[in-house]
Amino acid sequence: MQRPAPTPVRTLLVSDVHLGSKHSRAEEFLAFLREFQPDSLYLVGDFIDGWKINTGWHWSSVCDDIVAHLISLAQRGTKIRYVSGNHDAFLRNPAFRAGCLATLPRFEVEDEFVLET
Repeated sequence: MQRPAPTPVRTLLVSDVHLGSKHSRAEEFLAFLREFQPDSLYLVGDFIDGWKINTGWHWSSVCDDIVAHLISLAQRGTKIRYVSGNHDAFLRNPAFRAGCLATLPRFEVEDEFVLET
């Protein structure tokens, strides 16, 4: 069965997905994300649960699918803005940003963004 075309929207704001935690609702999030084609997507804190890396990391293939879908959105023009929270504070490290995130198109990671409507 073919999925309906994603609904174009100006902005999506998402927080507390906690990818990497076994309690993450990754499947539901991916289904939600596939319903939209946003101009801008804000990932607002705790998208990745870095606290679980040493105490029960659970990175499923659905997590990979989510990352692939985010890259696909960016390649199609979505601007992705990521504000890290306490569970993904490692993203505040400038070396991490310069290395891993430098290759991702249209991804911005900052301590804060101002959204004006």
